[in-house]
Amino acid sequence: MLCVQLFVTKDTLGALNLYSTQVEAFDSDDEAAALALAAHVAVALTAAKEFESLVSAIASRTVIGQAEGMLMERYKHQAFAVLARESQASNRRLRTIAEEIVRNGVDAPRPGPVPSGS
Repeated sequence: MLCVQLFVTKDTLGALNLYSTQVEAFDSDDEAAALALAAHVAVALTAAKEFESLVSAIASRTVIGQAEGMLMERYKHQAFAVLARESQASNRRLRTIAEEIVRNGVDAPRPGPVPSGS
């Protein structure tokens, strides 16, 4: 068995494990090839995770923008502050609150004082 750590920075992403039915089947050339392959796999995994994060951020921004637009009729320029207050008061993610507003309508935030400000 030949095991190679997958990492790009100090954080380990996993391991590449190569198996053989023969004892001492892997030589130094195999180890070098495994290290090279592991480096490419680690970079690809890191890029995929970053891409997934960007897609999630865009989706969050879209739904938050939709909810803010729905709240603007009632709360004008304080719509985002209403979202933020509800998120803090209920200890839930802003995106979750926004998704509920988009799905259920503008009555999703609990009644309470509208934050003052611009």
